[in-house]
Amino acid sequence: MAKIFITMRFTDLKNIIFSNKKETVILLIIILIGLFLRLYNNFYQGYWADEILTLQISNPSLTHDQMLQNWKDLDDSPILYFYFLKIFFFIFGFTAENGRIFSVIFSTLLIFISFFFFKIKYNNYTSIFGCILISLNIFLIWQSKDTRIPSSTVFFSTTNILFFYYFISRKNILKILLLCLYNIFLVSYYPFAVTIVFAQLLFLLLSEKKFFEKLKYIYFYIASLILYILINYKYFIIKIAKGSGHIGPINFKFFFNYFFSSFFGSYFLGAIFLILFFLSIYYNLKKRIKIDDIIIFHLIIIFVTYFFIIFYSLFRSEIAVPRYFIFLIPSIIFVILDLFTKKVFRKTMVIIFLITFFNTTLLLSKSSIPKPPMKELINNLSIKESNIILFNDPDYDIFLRNYKKITTNYKIISESYIGNYKKFWFVCFNNPKSIVGDLILEEEEKCKIKFNNFKEVKKLYITDFKIVLFESIN
Repeated sequence: MAKIFITMRFTDLKNIIFSNKKETVILLIIILIGLFLRLYNNFYQGYWADEILTLQISNPSLTHDQMLQNWKDLDDSPILYFYFLKIFFFIFGFTAENGRIFSVIFSTLLIFISFFFFKIKYNNYTSIFGCILISLNIFLIWQSKDTRIPSSTVFFSTTNILFFYYFISRKNILKILLLCLYNIFLVSYYPFAVTIVFAQLLFLLLSEKKFFEKLKYIYFYIASLILYILINYKYFIIKIAKGSGHIGPINFKFFFNYFFSSFFGSYFLGAIFLILFFLSIYYNLKKRIKIDDIIIFHLIIIFVTYFFIIFYSLFRSEIAVPRYFIFLIPSIIFVILDLFTKKVFRKTMVIIFLITFFNTTLLLSKSSIPKPPMKELINNLSIKESNIILFNDPDYDIFLRNYKKITTNYKIISESYIGNYKKFWFVCFNNPKSIVGDLILEEEEKCKIKFNNFKEVKKLYITDFKIVLFESIN
């Protein structure tokens, strides 16, 4: 294979990050800012439907068989994520807040490893700018506010690419075996990441000149595929029997923005990054980039993934959902950074930073999916009037009973126990915005409930909830 354009060796990581104290401090500040953005208002957002399913599957009090049954009934993702989260809940406590912390940890670690990810090709200055774009990326921030798989997926995908760098810089049998094992883990954890593994093989075949070396790679990757199928055959059987639950139809909009408007939070910023992306490709083609340049590998990942989305959506199931392919964001930024190594574009880095910063600031309080405003709910519940809450939504009940900001001050009860109390708050999940959007609808029937021997003292309607204070008439 021709010489790969890789400047970093893993044994040199300490020298790279600590060689310049100023840059080390800057990187630490970037990570802390990213952590703050991911924690900001995170615990005052309720769970949306898929996050509730995560709690129902990962509940540490469930037996193994109960967990498996819930997983089969409720979710399409492989079970590995739920096992990891269940262990996290078992160690640190089964709370809604800890579910979000699990995502925040992976999303924050991504900022740290992205420095080494970009350092493969770029100098410290450009790599730090890449870290800034990762830290401020609003889509990554939004996904870190979900108790779902995307944040951990992009972390494992990025570390997998880092390990691939490591392999091609110093190839030997041990490293290709370790790479194959990591590939099996990655695809077992998140099947759509198969596009990264396929991109690895394609890159190796294109850049390797020796025929027998090509055959060796084909052998190892086919062996990895067979081992992956043997390990995950039960998952395939379940998926085939269950069918698909994906809801992401391909439309004309996809062919104009390729998720960039979602990946970068707005049509405006998405358009800017899409233009920068194609400009970077243009300049690389203009200078006749070598086939073994690592930027080619990222382009292969990106284009293979987009072709996969199109063909899978047309012939299997509609999967054109941005969060399913969040792992593309670091590769897209990697390609764009090459543009800023040229003098003519170097000064535009400040402009891109400012636009990204203001875009993130404006969108930070919003969410990719509307979620119940728990802060508004808490502010409208008076503990002086009653610290008892009756909640009648069985699906959402698991969240409220494990939401520390409620359970610290309030007791959640079932309807059969209301006779033991003089007053209680009735909280009803009413026309949630995540389902009805901005439509103004009549009160749901389940919220019109009355209780014998109790009268309404106070009634409030807030976003996603109806709140009623009931008092005993005896």
